[in-house]
Amino acid sequence: MTAEHYHALYRWFDAHPAARCFVVALDRWLPLVPFVCYPVLLCLLNVRLVQLFLTRQSAAPDLMPEIARSILVPGITFWVGTALRARLDRPRPYDRFIRKIFCKFLTIKFQFVELE
Repeated sequence: MTAEHYHALYRWFDAHPAARCFVVALDRWLPLVPFVCYPVLLCLLNVRLVQLFLTRQSAAPDLMPEIARSILVPGITFWVGTALRARLDRPRPYDRFIRKIFCKFLTIKFQFVELE
């Protein structure tokens, strides 16, 4: 995307403040979904593994690849992505344009109302 694309997006969001607030809310709250779901997944897998070991069922070894995959895939993806970003050493288009244009305009100020 070019600067003109970002300016067009900004003008559209400037004309639609409800959409702007919605996008800002999504930007703030959607990262919490994997932040909460991933530890829950790991806990559920480990609880199931312990249950299988305690009942001495032979299905417990079948669960080990699932646990390993659920730990290794996100870990490897994170480290490869980090190494790739460090190696490329180029700013993302988002970093170049959005920070200049949107950051000062896309803030929501939360007002707390006292309940009587």
